[in-house]
Amino acid sequence: MQNFVVRSASILALILFTASAAQATSARALFERHGQIGTFAVDCRRPVGPENTYLYFRALDRGRVGIEQWASPHLRVYAYVIDHAEVRRRDEIATSMVNERQRLNLVYRMEGWRLRTFESVREGGEPIVVGGVFVANGAPTPWFNKCG
Repeated sequence: MQNFVVRSASILALILFTASAAQATSARALFERHGQIGTFAVDCRRPVGPENTYLYFRALDRGRVGIEQWASPHLRVYAYVIDHAEVRRRDEIATSMVNERQRLNLVYRMEGWRLRTFESVREGGEPIVVGGVFVANGAPTPWFNKCG
């Protein structure tokens, strides 16, 4: 009986350690581990423009990731701070990001050195992207390739 209790306590300690280690992984560490820090574009050979927007993921302090999308050298579409990220599946990262106006929850689908927004929902529950398609116009979300 005592052996059973010791073994059960050891298994419980391992489960708790694994759970706390998984929760302790920061957005920054997760993005770095998956090679998602850097510059992404639909076509890296072309300059930034309305038909070729660029995404910039950069590591921030305290384990966060900054994301900006640009439509020209002088027109930033948005900027957010990703403060939570977790691997959802082998090829997906679920994120939560915030700026001064709102919080968004997104799922990025990854394929090698490229990614696309597969799901996006405003904090209140309003969907923006479902299954890789923009709700507003039915257009598929673009794939962004890692540049450099």
